[in-house]
Amino acid sequence: MTADEGGSVALEDGARVDVPAGALTTDATVILERVTCDGYVRHPDFSGCLYAVRAEGGAALAGRYTLTLPGGGATQKESSPLACLLGRDTEGWRCQGDSAYSIGGLTASASRFNSFVGRVPAPSGLAPNLGTDYPFVSCGGDLTGDWETVMAFGTIESLAGVSWSGGEDFSDCGPFGFNQFHTLDFTERFTVNPRVDEQVQEVHYSAFRQHVIYEFTYLTESCMSLHGWSCSPPCRLESGICGCAIEKSMGEEGGGGSLYVQPDGSLTFDPESAPLEYCVMGDLMALKETNMLGTRLKVYRRRQ
Repeated sequence: MTADEGGSVALEDGARVDVPAGALTTDATVILERVTCDGYVRHPDFSGCLYAVRAEGGAALAGRYTLTLPGGGATQKESSPLACLLGRDTEGWRCQGDSAYSIGGLTASASRFNSFVGRVPAPSGLAPNLGTDYPFVSCGGDLTGDWETVMAFGTIESLAGVSWSGGEDFSDCGPFGFNQFHTLDFTERFTVNPRVDEQVQEVHYSAFRQHVIYEFTYLTESCMSLHGWSCSPPCRLESGICGCAIEKSMGEEGGGGSLYVQPDGSLTFDPESAPLEYCVMGDLMALKETNMLGTRLKVYRRRQ
């Protein structure tokens, strides 16, 4: 397809990629591949097959494309509000930020070539709200109000201050015999008080946050045999795949402080830091910030 006009690629099963005009840096062959319907994606925490989107010809992305994956055949699953199109992130599978269920299946936009799989409903009945690849644009607005997170984006360390490494090596199980990732249920209540005096260059806020980190593990029976595993509680064997959802850690913290109003009207968390990037649209707000642990983006809904 050409960079100027974009185009679409579709598979017989209904999977489809739509690339708008200008989203590619140069003309390219865009490939949508159904990689596998076997291995750990047989587990009912996943919906359907694993797909990959890539481009040949040296093209990069200058914009976002839309991906639609078949959403599964069960009516109950199709109507689930927890439907999610998962994209592969540095820490594992994450819900694409604008995932939605449509007539054609699960749909989301993406800013990078990647691997994807559907999830309907949420894994093992849990609904962690850690996502990836949110289409954020800073637009400003009035932060005043009482807000609560809907989704969070970033590494677990940047959001919860927790990290870990190591573990057993399962590489001998092959690319689809084993999968493990950590995800996060993150809740933050963020209250920004009205600015009562225009001469005072500070706006007071308070924040209270909680998090629960989950570890999801999936193994085929052959992988379990290689490593001497048995699928015992809290793990369950379904469709020939052992799936485990384990709570790894939880925590909470709260406090308050000031947002500083800079001469150009921008806001910062301290007098010397970079301006906040945020966008308020009605009862939704997205707020992006960078600290020593990395960049994080939180999407809030206004509390009534």
